[in-house]
Amino acid sequence: MTISSPAATTTSPRSISDLAGRRAALSPDALRAHVLDPSPPVTLAALRACLRLSADEGAPLRPLLKRWIHFPNRRIALASSLCLIGWGHAAPYEDLLAEGRLAGLLGPLALGVVAGG
Repeated sequence: MTISSPAATTTSPRSISDLAGRRAALSPDALRAHVLDPSPPVTLAALRACLRLSADEGAPLRPLLKRWIHFPNRRIALASSLCLIGWGHAAPYEDLLAEGRLAGLLGPLALGVVAGG
């Protein structure tokens, strides 16, 4: 007899946001709400969905993501940086070159920003 846990039968917030983002079901406003979610997995999923937006579509999210490059969770800071770079914004590069907070926060993960992902 196999017993499954409730966690095994539920869909994670990450997969919901990723699936919706892939299907272009989430508008930038909806993504903003998920980026602001207090759950890091939800925020990360929303940031991955943001990577699929064009620079014009992501423009309303840009000010938020510029702040998020200094988020205490390094994975969120990295994902925010990669979104901005993907949209052609140099804020993460500039912070790294100035040896700012992002460099200290990301440590060796900063190479991902320099390499563009």
